[in-house]
Amino acid sequence: MLQVFDAENCRADIVDIDAAFSKLEIVVNDAVKNIIKAVDTGNMIDESTFEDRFGVRLYLSELSTGCKAAICVALMPDQMIDLQECGLNARDAIFNYCEDGKVLLHDFGVTVVDQHTRKTPIQYAGKLFTLDRFNEDVL
Repeated sequence: MLQVFDAENCRADIVDIDAAFSKLEIVVNDAVKNIIKAVDTGNMIDESTFEDRFGVRLYLSELSTGCKAAICVALMPDQMIDLQECGLNARDAIFNYCEDGKVLLHDFGVTVVDQHTRKTPIQYAGKLFTLDRFNEDVL
């Protein structure tokens, strides 16, 4: 389950996304592939490279910070990841493709674009939500 925490009440385990990502053992799975496609319009090739929207092969270290944060959420579900540096596209990818994880949100003013891929509930303030209900009741 994806757990959401308010930045006013909590501190994240991971604030420096680039440092955490550089130590991460990348796993090729559907969540990571979907995140790279949704956030950076790229296609994952293997554990170290992806193809960008122009067809150029790049190292994963060259992904956007938001994309790296979303991958950290997907691959480190026990660590609370600070989403301060994430754009809305990365935040939306996390809500749509990360079944498990912990995120620290700073901005609750913009609803999440629902790709209708979420299978597990979202937990916030001790309550469980579908993505639709989270958008209506929390954001």
